Amino acid sequence: MENSAFVIEGSRLVKCTDPDLEEIIVPEGITEIGERAFQNGWMTAVRLPEGLITIGDEAFHRCYVLEKVHFPKGLRSIGKKAFLDCSLREICLPEGMESIGTDAFRGVQLEKVTFSPGLRSIGVGAFRECSIQEVKLPEGLVSLGKRAFENCAQLRRVRLPASLEKVGSDTFRGCKRLAGWELDPGNRHLQVEGRRLLTADGKKELCSLPEPEGIEKDGFFLSKEGVLLEYTGKEPVVTVPAGVTQVGLGAFFGAAVGEVIFPEGVTEIGERAFHSSISLEKITLPESLRHIRDSAFAVKCVISRDQDRVLIRDVLPQDSAAPLAGFALDLGTTSLAGVLVDLETGKILAKASGGNGQIRYGADVINRIIESDKLGGRKRLQDAVIKESIIPMLASMYRSAGINPRRIYRMVLAGNTTMNHLLLGLHADPIRMEPFVPSFFRTDYLYVRDIKLKMNPLAELIVAPNIGSYVGGDITAGALVSMIWNRPEMSLFIDLGTNGELVFGNSEFLMSCACSAGPAFEGGDISCGMRATDGAIEACTIDKETMEPSMTVVGGAAPAGICGSGIIDVIAELFRCGIINGKGKFIREGARILHDEHGMGSYVLAWKKDTGGVKDVVINEVDIDNFIRAKGAIFSATQTMLASLGFDASVIERVYVAGGIGSGINMKNAVTIGMFPDIPLENFHYIGNSSQTGAYAMLLSSQAREKVFELGRSMTYLELSNEPGYMDEFVAACFLPHTDSGLFPSVHVDP
Repeated sequence: MENSAFVIEGSRLVKCTDPDLEEIIVPEGITEIGERAFQNGWMTAVRLPEGLITIGDEAFHRCYVLEKVHFPKGLRSIGKKAFLDCSLREICLPEGMESIGTDAFRGVQLEKVTFSPGLRSIGVGAFRECSIQEVKLPEGLVSLGKRAFENCAQLRRVRLPASLEKVGSDTFRGCKRLAGWELDPGNRHLQVEGRRLLTADGKKELCSLPEPEGIEKDGFFLSKEGVLLEYTGKEPVVTVPAGVTQVGLGAFFGAAVGEVIFPEGVTEIGERAFHSSISLEKITLPESLRHIRDSAFAVKCVISRDQDRVLIRDVLPQDSAAPLAGFALDLGTTSLAGVLVDLETGKILAKASGGNGQIRYGADVINRIIESDKLGGRKRLQDAVIKESIIPMLASMYRSAGINPRRIYRMVLAGNTTMNHLLLGLHADPIRMEPFVPSFFRTDYLYVRDIKLKMNPLAELIVAPNIGSYVGGDITAGALVSMIWNRPEMSLFIDLGTNGELVFGNSEFLMSCACSAGPAFEGGDISCGMRATDGAIEACTIDKETMEPSMTVVGGAAPAGICGSGIIDVIAELFRCGIINGKGKFIREGARILHDEHGMGSYVLAWKKDTGGVKDVVINEVDIDNFIRAKGAIFSATQTMLASLGFDASVIERVYVAGGIGSGINMKNAVTIGMFPDIPLENFHYIGNSSQTGAYAMLLSSQAREKVFELGRSMTYLELSNEPGYMDEFVAACFLPHTDSGLFPSVHVDP
């Protein structure tokens, strides 16, 4: 059986089909959670049903943000690694629980565990490296696996029941604050001798806690001959006893103290004395102090610098090896793309892309702004992009990279002006209303938590600045990558997307503008259109005589649709071969030319019988008309911006084309259909998704961030709707290649 969230076989829950749910309520009637059923899930809380008997191996493994689980009465067993790498702080195991598997809760920062009667065995390493402070094992427990509580550095008290018979080796190794065991007097299988746990006959040592000779104990302080060896308490404010002259190696290692006061007479603080004491905020040092040894206060601080400010984002143990990561997001009107990056090495840990959940409120920004102005509209649009698009994307990347969200310390957002407003939940109506001034151009001191994304609580949110109503952070970030700001020659930067944005200039000046191209470049409004993912036709040629196509498909798979770069090629080839005319209408007949009942023509790129798909992959006259309008918007914007400066296309020495519409654009074909000006082809350069690349650079480099903000301040914005000649230019450009063929002297149609 399968419902909306689970795959179920009988009474066994096999798999959660929606791992991005924040709260999980497992249906009644389930008696077993299968292996890896919820692995890598995004849930924060789980309620398990009464009647559940078994939780399988790795069932909740790597559910990094799982904080709360209700364990029902009747639960009998928890499998190995079932909750490894979760974020549980407290659990209550029900009466009747019989076994806990190997590494079941290993590494979980559990502070409190309540054991109930009925438990018979705890597996190898089951609670290894947890933060438990007290363990009261229940009567009925027979076997305690080796290393079961190893390296529980905060463990101070352990009660062993009368029923316990077997204790594995190294069960309490590394529990440096554990002074001994409380063994139930009725136990006939074990005995405690000082800091040693032995078999009843005393012949075999099971565990031992080293205690050097001559140790003096003063409350929670252990010292020898004036040297403080260890602090075993947990008070927030600690005053070191008089008589201590030296703080020994690792004396406060990992201690959960907030303030330490040293008395006069202390002359030395030894190596690693406060290593990994990440909660330490204040320390009072005496005048007698002469030496602070290497790594005495060694922790790993995650800091960020902002001009004259240094902010501490996190404090970690010195030996923490997990990567410190950041998230760069290109947020487009139709689609979005993100990367997780190691902030120390620049290595990409994971990447993902997807559609913008706001699309149902309109394909263009104007419709979405109108929707946002309705009652509750801003929240609906914010939720659509965050909950339906960004959160699932992040969840998949966290799973792929195997990284805890708390290790994400910075997010950079590069989006157009409207997307920036809607993501932040800000009033966007001024964007579409005269005098076309957005609510903000740049932001300062935002946190990721402000938009309710799960990352480190102090993770910063950096938004690439807006320039005008329709030119935003995707262009300031992209302009950085194009480098036209650092070149003497006249250059044109074009970002192809739902909003077509352009920047023209050189190292002395920059002017920008935007046009509404629609989603066609990203496969929208095209009958068989799709984003540039596996199965998308991204390049095509057509034989003039046979009209047979030759195609390149993303991922080498069977054709499933066509992306932006493929659409450019197909239309250019259909026009070159004389299959369509300048208006995009079919004027030749053949096996691949079909007409519907209304006479609308279409060209079949791939037959469903050959691809195994559910329909033929075609491009029809409506698709071609939509694309002609999109390319017309780009060319007319170029012409209008150049004319406003008194230039024409002949001054352009370099053109940088960006946009995630395929692995590359055939520039000759783009000129053939009249999308780009007819200049030498060697002047064109495709630079891919420049918005995402720019966001990546901003993530890693403070210099890149400063330059992007400088570009935002210095760039001139041209509002095309205020230019009287723009609409005439647009109408003239809605033809192949243009109504003025003199603008495209290199374009020839085969006779």
